[in-house]
Formats: sequence, C-alpha cells, structure tokens
Amino acid sequence: MIIELTGPPGSGKTSIAAALPKLLPDRENTLRPAKALILNEFHMGFCCDNKWIAGVVVEIILLAVFVANYSSYKRLFRLAKSYVDRTGQSWPCRLNIKRNILKKFAMYHYCRGKSIRTNILIDEGICHIPFNVFVDSCHLVTEEKKVRKFLTR
Repeated sequence: MIIELTGPPGSGKTSIAAALPKLLPDRENTLRPAKALILNEFHMGFCCDNKWIAGVVVEIILLAVFVANYSSYKRLFRLAKSYVDRTGQSWPCRLNIKRNILKKFAMYHYCRGKSIRTNILIDEGICHIPFNVFVDSCHLVTEEKKVRKFLTR
C-alpha cells in the first residue's frame, strides 16, 4: 500500500514522514519511507546520514525512472507543463515546479511495484501534483473548469 502525505508547505508532512515509522513497534514496522527505500535498494543507504547528498541521489535515480517510463506519464506531464508554462512565473520557478512534478510521477511509478511487499510512505506524492500545478505555479485563483479538466485527464 502507498500512503501519501499531502498538505500546504510547512504543515509538517516531512516531520510526520520521518517520525511515523519510528513510532511503530519493530515487529509491525512494515511502513517504509519512499526515499529510504529507494536509497537502500540502490545500495546508497549510506547517504541517509547527509540529507543533502541523499536528496541529490534520490533526484538522480528518480530522473532515470521518469525518463525510462516517460511514455506512461507523457500526456499528463505535458498537460501539467502547459499550465505551469502559462503562469508568468520566472523560468527558475517554473523549472522547479516541473522538477517537483517529474519527481512525483517517478516516485509513484517506482513505489507502485514495491508496495505489494511493504507499506510505503511518500512525502508529497502524486496526489500533490494539482497543488504544484495550480497553487505553487500561480498566485491567482485558478478557474474551477481548468482544475476539473486537469483532474479528469
């Protein structure tokens, strides 16, 4: 099973994701944070001590996962990209939002196959993409019909 945490910035998603597996008794602890799972499966668990290095390694792995599975998410990624590109934000801001969306698709794709054996906890998963597209990328309220169109694709 995949468990995703979704919420506004600063609401405690990352803190919950870090604390929750530690609160479970060892014999029942089948909840694994997605980033730790990825690092361990690629034999990069030693990176976990340094959050910055771990983050870079996970991003590189997820980029490779996204590229390898681009055809699965091409249509939805292009739609999200088109909304983000029309926001008027600076190009670094738009690039960062697209990077976050790409990571979420790749994280979901990678964890989907692993979730049969274990419960996986994702901090800002695929359900967070509409937040990235319509809130992060825009200071204006997005028309409801645009949100509905995006969510039904």
